[in-house]
Amino acid sequence: MKRLISEGKSMQEAIEDLRVFYGWSKNSDMPQHYARAYFEGELTELSSERMERAIESARNSYEGNRI
Repeated sequence: MKRLISEGKSMQEAIEDLRVFYGWSKNSDMPQHYARAYFEGELTELSSERMERAIESARNSYEGNRI
């Protein structure tokens, strides 16, 4: 899913591509499971980036206040 979206497909297009590729029926919940895994990975990545920026900011602030 990540590759499909990074190639410019919408979420709905990516889901339909996955349905065809894996042979999932229109009633299958599997695309939602894959979408959930995609979003969990994206959120983890964003959280890690945010934490790194906060740590870097704290380090810079600390170094700027040392005598």
